[in-house]
Amino acid sequence: MFSSTQNSTLVTPTADDRVYRVAVKPPPFWKNKPSIWFAQMEAQFRTSGVTADQTMFDYLISAVDSEILESVSDLILNPPAVEKYKTLKDRLIEHFSGSETQRFQHLLSAQEFGDKKPSELLQHMIDLCPALDAKFLKTLWLQQLPSSLRPVLTAQNIDLRSLGKLADDISSSLQDHHVKAVESSSTQSDVLERLSSQMENLSASLEVLKIQQRKPFRSRPFQARRSEAPEDICWYHKKFGRYAQQCLRPCNWYRANKSLNTRAGQ
Repeated sequence: MFSSTQNSTLVTPTADDRVYRVAVKPPPFWKNKPSIWFAQMEAQFRTSGVTADQTMFDYLISAVDSEILESVSDLILNPPAVEKYKTLKDRLIEHFSGSETQRFQHLLSAQEFGDKKPSELLQHMIDLCPALDAKFLKTLWLQQLPSSLRPVLTAQNIDLRSLGKLADDISSSLQDHHVKAVESSSTQSDVLERLSSQMENLSASLEVLKIQQRKPFRSRPFQARRSEAPEDICWYHKKFGRYAQQCLRPCNWYRANKSLNTRAGQ
């Protein structure tokens, strides 16, 4: 007769089991990018050596919030006999990412380019429909880019990733050129403003000069008398009048002076 200790088998967790429980630490579920979240989960499964379908299914249930599980409660309560993890994974991705048809319709609708780089927009479109034909995706992507980029990119026969990088470089160069053009335009505006100010000052100076020229000219009495003198008077008498100490012949100063004295005496 065997003792109870002999009939019972004690199961001690192996070292690998203990590593599994410690190593797998699911990150918070990412509703916006469920595919990326599952990629993180499965990376931990591979690192920890977790391959059993039931184990991965259990990890998935424990990692997702109750509000999220409510949307797939039928699978939680009645999981399929096989591929439990894959079935739950596909349902969660479809629920939060939309069906393939919905993603394709969203891809066809106008994407907001905003301040994204061309490569970032391309990556967003690839995430929406990763299985879409590359040529068709390229056509849709080019339609969303500024018209200044399309001609150069359309002619390129390279893969989409390289094309996205090239689009980033061209877009950056165009933006730098635009900034320099704006700075140059600002400098030209400053020069024109200074020239305009100088022209205004010059116009004001000309107006002042015109006003001064319109004022009557007052000649000195001696100059007036000198202008009335006959042209045949020598230089000394023209210059000094009756105070001249010299006289150059011919000179009519004395005759003209005598005539003036006679008229004054009458």
